[in-house]
Amino acid sequence: EAGGIPKCRTRRRVQVDSPDLELKTWLLDLVRSAGHLPVLDNAATTANIPDVILRDLDPWDARMSSQPRPVAQVEGRKQVVIGLMGLPHPEDVECATSAGCDKLLSKLAPLEELLAAIV
Repeated sequence: EAGGIPKCRTRRRVQVDSPDLELKTWLLDLVRSAGHLPVLDNAATTANIPDVILRDLDPWDARMSSQPRPVAQVEGRKQVVIGLMGLPHPEDVECATSAGCDKLLSKLAPLEELLAAIV
């Protein structure tokens, strides 16, 4: 651990999808510090498809109407989409799942929980 951020065991390519530039920058710095490979929006080519997408779902209505479905397979593995909301309610899990998210986490979740979700 460097600076209190746990290092990843398996290095993943991680993309952050958020209209909030500060949140996006912070998340990219976090995944980089944990040892993952950040994939920038303009760098997501077929040779650099993200294994994991961290998708900011706030505000819900505006973001969900334009969300693309995840790529089905990345090198034989399913691409993982982790939805992030400020304060998700239990009913939000079903909505996020039907919108293509594999997991839904609070933006206020401990860093360890967020990093553990990147598998």
